[in-house]
Amino acid sequence: PLAIFLDLDILCQEPLLLLQSGFSDLIGKVTANSDWVLRHFLQEEYICDYSWELVREALQILWESADQIPQRNPEAIKALTIALLNSGFSMALVGDSRPASGAEHLVAHYLEMVRLSQGGKTSLHGLRVGAATLLIQKMYRRFLQEMNDIDWDKIATSSPPPIDKEILEKQFGPLYPFVEKEATSKIAAPLFISNDRKQPHFFSTLSQAISEKLDAIPDVEQSLKRSKTPSTFEELGFDRSLVKNAFLYSRFVRKRITLLDFLDEAGLLEKYVEEFL
Repeated sequence: PLAIFLDLDILCQEPLLLLQSGFSDLIGKVTANSDWVLRHFLQEEYICDYSWELVREALQILWESADQIPQRNPEAIKALTIALLNSGFSMALVGDSRPASGAEHLVAHYLEMVRLSQGGKTSLHGLRVGAATLLIQKMYRRFLQEMNDIDWDKIATSSPPPIDKEILEKQFGPLYPFVEKEATSKIAAPLFISNDRKQPHFFSTLSQAISEKLDAIPDVEQSLKRSKTPSTFEELGFDRSLVKNAFLYSRFVRKRITLLDFLDEAGLLEKYVEEFL
């Protein structure tokens, strides 16, 4: 775009669900950037600190003023708008959606894809992202607690399992041809490229880097409640079975590695999903 024009008076009159959807989508940046950090450490993927700085300050402002969103406070709506714009700018800067999209978006996309393919109705995208972020932030907190107990060497040296086409075809149904290429690519690729995990301060450095992202919104659940935003998939009309499948299989929608992939390799994914659902 050459220019973006925004009228704050009009933005403050948006339907509340749209404001809440933008708010909860933005909260998803904490887990999206945590996933980016994870890939940086495991796969030596390039990471852009500046793109995070574009969003971090506004996230902290929104954490402090979440209860002002339903009040349509102009300063809170302005902060939300600038943060969403900066999130878009960060994607343009990097050249793809890495700064803004991680496991939380894959879950949201999976639910929408499956529901629409069945002829059903779905919710606003951002609301699904917020509900997914709540659970994935909890998974990340647990992962950081249990990180030292995981057999990283075993994961690093194990051969990628062959893709089970029948399971994926069953889960994705008529959508499978659209994800087959990404899924196959992900299964064939190694989870680890870097050997930095053998360095003395690897775990503490990784934990600190991820915590910095997560702590921009210290408690996603409280943020959603304070902004009166739906915080559970049940509120959004999704049954537990479908949501569980989303957390188990949405990772095949993109070849990009997220926490969900690592937990699966560590044999922890289903345990975490059952616990936090």
